[in-house]
This record gives sequence, C-alpha cells and structure tokens, in this order.
Amino acid sequence: KMQTKRPSFWMQNPEYHHHGSQEPLPEDINFTIVGGGIMGLFCAYWLVQKGVPPAEIIIVEKNEMSSGATGRNGGIWWPFSSLPEEDLDRYGELEMQKIAKFDFESCQLLIDVITKHNIQCDFRKTGTLSLFEEEGVEEMKEYWETLRGSSWDIGKLELWDKEKCASASQTDNYEIGLYQDFAGQLWAAKLVFGIADIIIPKGVRFFSQTPVLEIRRESTKIVLETPRGSIVTNKVIYATNGYIGELLPSLKDIIRPRRGQIICTEPLDLNVRVTMGLGEEEDYMIQRPDGRIIFGGQEENSTLSEEDINEGKIDEGISKALRLRINQLFPGKEIKIEHEWCGIMGYTDDERPVIGPLTDNSDKEFVIAGFSGEGMAKAAGATKYLVEIILREILEEDYIKPFLRSRFDNEAC
Repeated sequence: KMQTKRPSFWMQNPEYHHHGSQEPLPEDINFTIVGGGIMGLFCAYWLVQKGVPPAEIIIVEKNEMSSGATGRNGGIWWPFSSLPEEDLDRYGELEMQKIAKFDFESCQLLIDVITKHNIQCDFRKTGTLSLFEEEGVEEMKEYWETLRGSSWDIGKLELWDKEKCASASQTDNYEIGLYQDFAGQLWAAKLVFGIADIIIPKGVRFFSQTPVLEIRRESTKIVLETPRGSIVTNKVIYATNGYIGELLPSLKDIIRPRRGQIICTEPLDLNVRVTMGLGEEEDYMIQRPDGRIIFGGQEENSTLSEEDINEGKIDEGISKALRLRINQLFPGKEIKIEHEWCGIMGYTDDERPVIGPLTDNSDKEFVIAGFSGEGMAKAAGATKYLVEIILREILEEDYIKPFLRSRFDNEAC
C-alpha cells in the first residue's frame, strides 16, 4: 500500500527522494533484495564485499530509499543486552553468549564501515544511560548484578547515582541509572545513502517505486511480480521488516508491525551528554549536536488500534503524552516542537530478529527482519551474517539458533 507520509526530521532533504534507476527491470538476475532501507543496502554492500559481481544484484523498494523505519527512527545505536531466564533455559549459556558477542561486534562493524568509507552520518559515541525512578531502583540493581555476574562481553557498565544521572541527563527525575559506554547516535538515512554511493557506482541497481505484488516459486527460480514487470531471480532476500507479513503471510504472526512515534524540538539550551532510555515506559531520547532533542516512546498512551500502521497518521494520544513528558523532564524550558512523525517497526514475541533461510531447507529465499526497535545497531553485523549464510561461508551447525525462523514452531510456508 502506498501511503502519504508525514516527513521525519531525518528525511527533509529533497535529494533523498527519487533515488532510483529508470532503466527496465532485468528479466533474469542472480540476487534480488526486497527493501531499500538499512538492511537491504547493507546486504548488497556485503555481497559486493564478498566478491559477488555488482551487476548481479538489484534492490527493489516500494517507496523511496530509506523511506521506512530507517528514515523514521530515533537516531540511536545501542547494543542492548538482556538476560531473560526463559531464553537461558531454552538455548543455554553458549547461545546467549553468541548473541551478546553478535550485538557488540555488529556495532563495531558499523563503526568500521563508517570509518573505512568516511561516511558523513553524524556518527557519535556518547554512551547510553538507562534511567529509573525510585520504584525501579531495586530491580535495576538486581539487573546490574546479573549482567556483571554473566559471562557475556557487554562492555563497560556503571551504576550511577541520582546526582551523576542528573548532570549527564539534565533532568533530576530519576534516582538511578545504568551507564554503558558503547552506544551513541547517528543519522541512519545518511548512512544508507553513503552505502548507496559506494555500491551503485560499482553496478548495483536500485529500483524505487517498485513494490513486489506476488511471489511465485518455480522449480529452480523465484519470480517476483511488480508493476514494472516480472523479475526472475536465483535468490531473494526479504528485508522489509515491519511490512514483511504483507509479502510473506507465513510470517504475519511471527513479525508484527508496531508503531513508534517521535517528536523533534527546536534547538534547546541544554547539554544532554548521553543517549537515554527512560524508565519503565521505554522512552528514549538524544540531543543532537545542533541542540535539538529527539524524543520517542509513550506507546502506552496510544489511541489507535494496533492494526493501524499508516505512517502518515499521528496518534494524538501519544502526541499529547510526549509533549507532557518532555516538559516534565525539563521544567522551565520553553520547548517548541518542530517535527513529529511515526515509523513502523517489526517486532517478534521474543524481540529477537529472524535472520536466515525462509524455511529450514530453503537455499533461494532468505529473511532479515523483526529487529524490534534495534535494527540500526544490528544492521552491519546481521546483514554480514546473512550474506555469509547465503554464500555458505557459515554452515548450518554454526547458525545462531535464537535467530532462526524455525524457533516459532517451524510452521510450513
């Protein structure tokens, strides 16, 4: 479905639009990537890095490059780590260590790519501070002790008192904070366009305004039907995140769309030095170098149904709650809102992505989606991992089991 979208702060520049090839679609191609956001572009990047001829790769996008969640997020990268008991029981300590390693290596890989190609995307390492009010203090201390006692490599962690939290966050509403040094902010759309500027001149073709309407599975090929014609492809990567259920009904109950709504203020005379996660509400905030505050969350105040995933529609309940909350955080400041937008994320029940073959025995169709709000931090590592699966550099016995689609009852496609 084509939608009229309210522009985000990140996508105001007109040069970000209509960034697509006008040539006819190839009738036969080796690799087709469906989705023109951070996952789709990074998949193409790693295929090229691994030696696949760029002319054998196309990307098709139903709207414009970076027009989905990649261009409509909160600007945060953060290798968030959690230790749910049910996952430890189900997968064991070794698999959970793999995930923690994967999360941190993904962020480092992101930094390496940005640095190697000198991509100008406002990348900053600020650290992140998870803040809690008085009722969350004991829970936070317990969580901190659990993380410290684990065998995970989770970087530098510090428990901060109220005074130290207030100094870094510029608000004294919170009693305690967990600081992690390896986190920060970036402009994801600029990163994606930077990746495009590397791979498109080499011969990768990008087709915007090209939605996939139907998928046909033939004996040795996949046929994708679009308004611009049919694509016959050897392998296809589905990288449409929150919208993947529209394309692949078998994933509709596994990866569900979820709305995130964000406001952006005019520049404020504050010095918020860290990326912030705020309390039980799971709100999040950054202050950009230009002084603007990007603030999102307050999903519990939604007045729209969960089925309403129109990115052009603002949820008035969340809108009011975000404004109320930001004024509570910074009383006495005159806060003017410049932009407000929403983006659609893809969530799974266990909030871990689906990365790998569409079905256990598939060597033609692959999925990378369901990042549950953490796609920016995981993008570089997740896409490299998937490309290595596709090119058989990673064998089945070495797959990360909590990322496989088959963990959800192995439903048939």
